[in-house]
Amino acid sequence: MRPTWRHARKVLQWCEQEYGWSKYEEYGPTISYRKPDHLTEDVCGWYDDSDCHIHLNNLSCNTIGELVKTIIHEYQHHLQDPKQYQRLAKKLSHEQNPLEIQAEEVALRDYKKCLQELVFI
Repeated sequence: MRPTWRHARKVLQWCEQEYGWSKYEEYGPTISYRKPDHLTEDVCGWYDDSDCHIHLNNLSCNTIGELVKTIIHEYQHHLQDPKQYQRLAKKLSHEQNPLEIQAEEVALRDYKKCLQELVFI
């Protein structure tokens, strides 16, 4: 089953209930699908801390499992200190950044729980 906008909204709501609100933002993130640009065509999604927004790549996020993992991962960035993330990003590669590693660990740990609770399978 190909993910839909309805699935994305439900996963975002699940994240808000499961992980709570960010202490670094005044409000929860918004979410949208968009066509990727040349810099982001390989990724399923990314978080933009300048406008508290999760962007989903409508060409790369092909399964509900990928969608769930992506939103959980990007929601973790919403919860993280954006200044700390930027400091680390200047020194380390994307793969070495401990905040990226932490976000991926949470996504891999929790995506099946989300799928089961939202009955996507």
